[in-house]
Amino acid sequence: MPLSLDADVPFNGNAIECRIYAEDPETFIPSPGTLDIFDLPTLPNLRIDSGYRKGDEVTPFFDPLLAKLITWGQSRGDALNLMTEVLAVSEVVGVSTNIPTLRAALNHPDFAAGKYTTGLIESLPR
Repeated sequence: MPLSLDADVPFNGNAIECRIYAEDPETFIPSPGTLDIFDLPTLPNLRIDSGYRKGDEVTPFFDPLLAKLITWGQSRGDALNLMTEVLAVSEVVGVSTNIPTLRAALNHPDFAAGKYTTGLIESLPR
């Protein structure tokens, strides 16, 4: 059943969100440590939500989420291309992260085609 507000909500582009976690990319187990390098780009159409910076300690006592990256583009392809660029230049040293998994998922042909399921992660090389 459509909401009465549907006509009042304009569509404006596409967004993709990736979450960077301090975790082992093979086992997804948290990876505590010190952020020796925490370098995320500053680009147009990129939003970064993070409370961490270089030198911070990632402890095993809290959620290992380091950052949420959100890219926007006029098309899904634009948002995807920007996120691919963002992940390519993002550098985190001192803890293991899921950045390699995110890169592999975004570069998978099924994801690019928009024909993927939650099983995609299991199909990625480790």
